[in-house]
Amino acid sequence: MTFKTRVASYLLVPATAVTLAACAQLPHMPHLPQKPAPTQKQEIDAEERMVALQRQELDACVTAAKAAIDDAGAKGRLRSLYISFQDACRAKAYRQGGFATPKEKELCDITKEPFDVFFNKLYVEQKGWRKQLFEIKTPGTVANDYYREPSDENLARLKQLFDQFNRYYTGTPYTWYRYYNKYLFSRSRLDHFKKDWEDRYGEYVRAMRTPGRQDAALARRRAEAAYKRFKDDCKVNNLPYCCQMNAFYLSSSVDDFMQKEKLEREHAALREKHGRQKEVVIFIHGLGCNRDAWQKFPEMLHNEDIVDPSLKKYFKVYVFRYDTVEDAKSVEGFRKELTGFINDIIKMEGVPSVNIVGHSFGGVTTLKCLVHYLDEQVKGGADASPEGKAKQLVDGYLSGEFKRPVKRFIGCGPSFSGSEMANVMADIFDKEEPLYQRDIPILKGGVPMVGDVQVKENEIGSIINLTSFKRLDYERPLDPAVLAQFLPRDDAARLTESDTAKLNAMGVKVLTIIGNPFHITSPFAKTEDDGLVKCFSANLNHCYLADPNGARDIGYKGAAVRYVNNGHHQLIQVNDRNRPEYRYVVSFLNDRLIPQEDTDAERVVHFLVEARVHPSFIDPGKYPEMCFRQADKVYYGENEKYAVPRLDISVRDGGGLKTENASVARASTNVSTGVFFFEGHVADPAKPAQVVFLLQARGYKPKYVALKVEGGKVTYAPNLTLDKE
Repeated sequence: MTFKTRVASYLLVPATAVTLAACAQLPHMPHLPQKPAPTQKQEIDAEERMVALQRQELDACVTAAKAAIDDAGAKGRLRSLYISFQDACRAKAYRQGGFATPKEKELCDITKEPFDVFFNKLYVEQKGWRKQLFEIKTPGTVANDYYREPSDENLARLKQLFDQFNRYYTGTPYTWYRYYNKYLFSRSRLDHFKKDWEDRYGEYVRAMRTPGRQDAALARRRAEAAYKRFKDDCKVNNLPYCCQMNAFYLSSSVDDFMQKEKLEREHAALREKHGRQKEVVIFIHGLGCNRDAWQKFPEMLHNEDIVDPSLKKYFKVYVFRYDTVEDAKSVEGFRKELTGFINDIIKMEGVPSVNIVGHSFGGVTTLKCLVHYLDEQVKGGADASPEGKAKQLVDGYLSGEFKRPVKRFIGCGPSFSGSEMANVMADIFDKEEPLYQRDIPILKGGVPMVGDVQVKENEIGSIINLTSFKRLDYERPLDPAVLAQFLPRDDAARLTESDTAKLNAMGVKVLTIIGNPFHITSPFAKTEDDGLVKCFSANLNHCYLADPNGARDIGYKGAAVRYVNNGHHQLIQVNDRNRPEYRYVVSFLNDRLIPQEDTDAERVVHFLVEARVHPSFIDPGKYPEMCFRQADKVYYGENEKYAVPRLDISVRDGGGLKTENASVARASTNVSTGVFFFEGHVADPAKPAQVVFLLQARGYKPKYVALKVEGGKVTYAPNLTLDKE
């Protein structure tokens, strides 16, 4: 079933009576016993000058150490001065009130890491190891030697240098797994291993066709060895050839490949005979998963027209594999990989666009790709104004210069609704790392047992991502016709009905399949809790509490929505064509989406409220991270320092407001984002409902807030404010 969007408003009323009832309060972080920060201007200026002098002395010592990087004495002198300055900075960072000024913090930031981490980065830089490892196309580097000839000998040299590099670079480097699968290395291995496999397989086939050949057994062993090497590399290779549902991908041995290749030729003849239209479909897994997460889903879709001969289409299926083994590039790195992958497939398959099925974080990656796809073709890029960019996009679409690479997008429990506010509420993480650590982190090279997972959640939800999803709101990659509302008035007036129809036809058709966040796999297991954030944020038809008149249009509200009674991960583990998830996907790809099969109303009475509260004197657009949190927090702006006290939120009637037709079952918080979450349900989905909250913070006027809620939806309240007393 789908929902109509209702944009609700919120009411802010001063409280008349206050009783503290905290929501998921967290203990204060312990502080070192230091004196309060200086308060008089003369004291502050004098302290800042002293810090600046200490920093100058440290910078001079760093320069000297670079010139004698292998000198133990130089390293010892640098260590002594570094730790001395670090101790001084620690005292300032952890005292009451923190650093005296933003400038003081900036000067001290050089010592935020343990000395060994700091020095090892310096060592790697001076030794030039980064060039040897990462300048793959530069002749003479170890990386280039392996790129030109991926032999065992060159691989051993590359691995030895990488291990040496990684032993010193104790920050967040590429793991070997991630480094080994860089695009150029993967391409080089593909070219060599594929040719070797084809040559050996050809020898084996010829030997099989010649009775009595003495070398048939040898040819078979050589083919099996080439098959295994190529097959093993394809498991971690992200290039299109390695993840296409075909005989090679689905086979388990040379003989099995031979049988499946014969069957593949028969299927191709059937498709040509019946004139079936090709649809290219790309599956994109979620964070921490791999191609196997889909189980038989892609393979079944690959053969769907053979099982159901009535279909007019057949599906050419690829399973994109991205490494959830990333460094600080985060989503941006994934997005670039996917964009290149889509471009390669469009060229290989000779199609104008593809279809994407993205699970969870795979949906985020897809949306990022769509937002940034035309960046290189649009003048001004991300810096262009919404009006100027809208004009360029409309002109490009109507002239045929710009084309969307995706025809249909199916999000299976995608992590974001795709709107700016969903991103704000769910995934702006505090990027500030702990300052002045003395010890090297225990886990410096990834998380054990998870395959070197190095994705940092604070990077996944970075300000970069917020910016890109703001662009989703006004660049309309899913529904270009809406660009008309961003055009200058004269340009909008010149659009004809024919132009509007053409823009509508260029839109991306969207289906979201949402799992049950309360799904229980066994009596001994926890509910597969998407926190409702993932599941219900996937419903793009959300409530947004910022515009009482409902005039603001955010994100994309045109998605079809289907619910399934499986948890977030189970909803893509499909091995049966009768599963509703599979039936929804097949019908949507054939432009005849079937109705909601399970009409159980229970799951659509649940709601989620996500709230962030800012001091009224702070501009949340300029400083979105400067909100009230679950503990006292000091923020540093460009030239100012802000001390924001802890916030308490409770569900409480008052101020003439009353909770109606709804109840809250659970409250939680996100320490990193400053978001307060409230999960509950409405008693009667057919009637209006609201929940009343009491907001309190030391030194601020308390407020009662009435937020409208609706079953099956997220209520976003990102811009609540409190005034100082």
